Amino acid sequence: RDLKAAHWNGWSWSVEDVYTFGDVGRYAEIDLDSQNNPRITCFDATNGVLRISRYDGDVWVTNTVAPSENTGEGDPYEGVGRIGFAIDDSDSEWYSFYTEPEDTSSSYCDDCTLSFAHWDSSDGNWAYGTIDDGQGERADVSDYSEVGKFSSMAIGADGNPRVAYNSEIWQGRDVLPSGVDYWPLYALRYADFDGAGWSIT
Repeated sequence: RDLKAAHWNGWSWSVEDVYTFGDVGRYAEIDLDSQNNPRITCFDATNGVLRISRYDGDVWVTNTVAPSENTGEGDPYEGVGRIGFAIDDSDSEWYSFYTEPEDTSSSYCDDCTLSFAHWDSSDGNWAYGTIDDGQGERADVSDYSEVGKFSSMAIGADGNPRVAYNSEIWQGRDVLPSGVDYWPLYALRYADFDGAGWSIT
């Protein structure tokens, strides 16, 4: 599977290869920089990492998102998901994505969380961290929580990213009827970055 890009010239579509090494292109998201050139991020299932492909008006160049960090080790998506991606006014990049803190080799994603990466266009440095690791979950059933398998990102008027994402938060028996031990709470969540940290609602 390859990553391709399609461009409408006013009369017809032209399709070109962007990146063709390994099984790439899953959950692709696209945005335009200040020069109106496209950038595409996607999941590389062969290597378990996110890729970013940037077009400079002539050629595509593909790199790894947040090298040396976990951006999808073990393929926690299991074939279904969505990555958040947005470019801010400085042409810096923001990403939200699904990660499993440890590879447990189980049939489901254990305690999967919503993580983020930021690429600073001024110096090329990467920042990496957690947006939501299951806020509100019961500690004794936290391994079952899954947060952020589907996420969507946009840049706000203040230049900072916002993320909407799904969540499956497991609660314990203190909030359930007698005889029921555990139960998941499914909800749409929203995270807002203020320049220093993330607030979640």
